[in-house]
Amino acid sequence: MTHPPTDTARAEFIFRAFFDQAAVGVAVVDSASAQVVTCNDRFCAILGLDPATAAGTLLGTLEHPDDQHLHRAAVAAIERGETDRYVVEKRYRHADGAVVWARVMTSAIAPPRSAASATPEAGWHVAIVEDITDRKQYEQALQHREAWYRSLWDTTPDAVVTVGADNLIRSANPGVQRVFGHTPLDLVGRDAGVLQPERLREAHRAGMARYLATGVRRVDWRGTEVTGLRKDGSEFPLEVSFSHASVAGEEFFVAFMRDISERKRAEQVLRQSEERLALALAAGQLGHWDWSVAADELDWSDTAKAMFGLAPASVVTLPRFLEIVHPEDRTRVQQAVETALDTGHNYDVEFRVVWPDGTQRWIQAIGKPQPNPGGRSERMTGLVQDVTERVEREAERHALEEKLRRAETLQALGTFAGGIAHDFNNMLSAVMGNVALARQALQAGEPAQGALDQIDIAARRARSLVKEILAFSRNEPARQVTLALQPLVEETVQLLRAGLPAGVTISAQLCATPMLVRADPGQMQRVLMNLCTNASQAMRGAAGRILLTLEIIGPLPHAAPGAAPLGHAVLRVADDGVGMTPDVRQRLFEPFFTTKASSGGTGLGLSVVHGIVAAHGGSIDVRSEPGHGTVFELQLPLAGAEATDAVPEAPSQVLAGIPWDDIRHVLYVDDDEVVSLMVGRLLERNGLAVRCVPDTQEALRLAADPAEPIDLLLTDFDMPAMTGIELAVEVRRLRPTLRIVVSSGTIDTDLQEHARITGGWPVVQKDELVQALGSRLKNRRR
Repeated sequence: MTHPPTDTARAEFIFRAFFDQAAVGVAVVDSASAQVVTCNDRFCAILGLDPATAAGTLLGTLEHPDDQHLHRAAVAAIERGETDRYVVEKRYRHADGAVVWARVMTSAIAPPRSAASATPEAGWHVAIVEDITDRKQYEQALQHREAWYRSLWDTTPDAVVTVGADNLIRSANPGVQRVFGHTPLDLVGRDAGVLQPERLREAHRAGMARYLATGVRRVDWRGTEVTGLRKDGSEFPLEVSFSHASVAGEEFFVAFMRDISERKRAEQVLRQSEERLALALAAGQLGHWDWSVAADELDWSDTAKAMFGLAPASVVTLPRFLEIVHPEDRTRVQQAVETALDTGHNYDVEFRVVWPDGTQRWIQAIGKPQPNPGGRSERMTGLVQDVTERVEREAERHALEEKLRRAETLQALGTFAGGIAHDFNNMLSAVMGNVALARQALQAGEPAQGALDQIDIAARRARSLVKEILAFSRNEPARQVTLALQPLVEETVQLLRAGLPAGVTISAQLCATPMLVRADPGQMQRVLMNLCTNASQAMRGAAGRILLTLEIIGPLPHAAPGAAPLGHAVLRVADDGVGMTPDVRQRLFEPFFTTKASSGGTGLGLSVVHGIVAAHGGSIDVRSEPGHGTVFELQLPLAGAEATDAVPEAPSQVLAGIPWDDIRHVLYVDDDEVVSLMVGRLLERNGLAVRCVPDTQEALRLAADPAEPIDLLLTDFDMPAMTGIELAVEVRRLRPTLRIVVSSGTIDTDLQEHARITGGWPVVQKDELVQALGSRLKNRRR
């Protein structure tokens, strides 16, 4: 017989049904140990626990570390009797590591007292856990979105307002203050017409009412240009974009408004610039073109079409363009176009075109490609200009340059003279060296001594002639000394005064402060003579005046070492002649350019002047206008009063630093057999063992052989394979302590500086080498 359930059993059955089937997680936790005593399946599902092992789990291992304090504080309050329950939202850790948000309701429960126990057992609490992760994620997403929209609302430079169907402003962003001068609070609740001039407000209201009634838009809502009204009453151009929405039955509009005053000003400037460009193109007789490569569309201006003999209405294509190009130039033009498209470099080519009527013209076309990211150009724009007249002038110029044949012959002669000077110097060195040897072999007073004296005199005269040839060929450098400019200018004026044409006067206005420069006196006088001669010829037979002035710019000269820069001497040669056009002035210093008649000059004078001034570290400029004369201005760096002219060391002094008493074996390198033989005999006569070689490679081979005794390397500078300096550098690597002497037929400051920097080697004039060696060796210990 079945007994009806008792009230306790029924209650336990109902509790167990609630406990197991509840939609929320339920867990009973021992307050003292914080262990789960029992829990339902939903609690396990929420936290990813295994129901079979969930009991005994420490609650602290389930809670998010940052939220554990919430549980401890609440349980402590319950234990102290301050409350019997708490509700909190906190985070747990799912078994897979994910964060679980839960709403936790905790209540304290006390277990029954045991009859055998004198004290109550430890307390429990029950936690009802509701998974609110989805809600929390939604709230966070909503907060992020609201923050994002708020950021846009607050930071956009445009003015944004929402307007109801009643045309009242519901909200406004901070941008309205920058655009209109109103604060957002000023605008909320006011009619939107406050942002428009009064004359436009009624039309705006009518348009809004019409749209609400019909849904038809009369203007483009994506961007309409209107007139705005600032708080101070000023009007300005405004671009407005609208959107319409309906929320909770209320119609409202959002307006994005942008001040386009700057854009309008820029458009106005662009229009003016385009107008000026069009005028400039017309004035310069330039045509422009635009070629879309991908679409094969070629757009020419009317001026460009006219240059190709085409009517303004003509349709131009690339094949049509190439058809007009002269057949002999067509391939070259096509290659230039392809190169520009492939490389992105500017297109610049001159070519001939044949008009439909047979007329031939010269065209210069320039273009700028616009490459795509792949490097290939998709578009090219440029200009064309008819350069027929310039090409014809150049042809005439080439024909006239025949008159310069004499000047070119003179220049070729100078080059030839410079080429033979080296070989002639070697011959003279051999002659003078053998004279010295012969003198040593003869007793004093023998008749042959007189003949040797005459040979030596002739050789020295020949050496002077060689120096003149080198100076003529411009291979010999200028001999710069410390020079006072005022006396040089005064002397030149005196020289010129007597030879000037009738009616032309010359005078000088010179600064009283002494001006010292480092210069070659002859070359500087040549510059002045050339400029003054040109000035007198600029009078074209009329009366006129030439004025030379001299002044200082920059700091005054200083005598103390280490003082500030000395400034420049400025020498001006001014005339009141016919002057020059800009074209002539631009080409003034070009070699062979002249404006004189066929017998009036070679066109070399001013180019030489420019070269001399540049070689002196100075500059030259010219100012001139037709009918207003010409002024040449030279600037030369000043030298201090302490600047002195270095006295070249005598060849015997150059060789004084060599310990000749320690020298036994000499390697002499020279490609001239006569000189080599002569120097070898001299050295052997003075008790030295000499190896004479004509080849630098042989010299390097000997230097590389440790068994080869060498105490001194004596080498010529001018040799085919490598210079004496280069040979010295290589030998020094092989024998770091070896003594080295370099000789040369032409010694200049560059050679001496090069020898000093590369190894500090002494350099001796080749034609004085024998005499210098003899002078140093005659006192050598035997």
